[in-house]
Amino acid sequence: MKTEKKSDRIKDLCGKLRLKAIADNFEELEGSAGDYEDFLYQLLSLESDAADDRLVESRIRAARFPSRKYLDDLIVDKLPVGIQRALPEISTLNFIDQGKNLIFVGNPGTGKTHTAIGLGIKAC
Repeated sequence: MKTEKKSDRIKDLCGKLRLKAIADNFEELEGSAGDYEDFLYQLLSLESDAADDRLVESRIRAARFPSRKYLDDLIVDKLPVGIQRALPEISTLNFIDQGKNLIFVGNPGTGKTHTAIGLGIKAC
């Protein structure tokens, strides 16, 4: 019977425990870490970041936005003056903590939907 390599066994265990980031990165980090504590910290940090990314992605999917629109993609100069002035404040998302609503009004094609989806994705 052939002995299984430790790295293969680690990948199997990571798969079983759903630790994809650790499985994908442990061999690469093995040589760069200063000591075991540093190695473990780096692996767990990667896994934590990956879990955060999965949570955000899950929230975006659950929101069922009609498309992916981001605030960074807005051409601010083309927005109506009211949205241009309000954008720095509303993009902080403080209105959510304050329990306030936003209403976008204007002609078609002026960026209302893009802005609303962008705020929603940022909130996720």
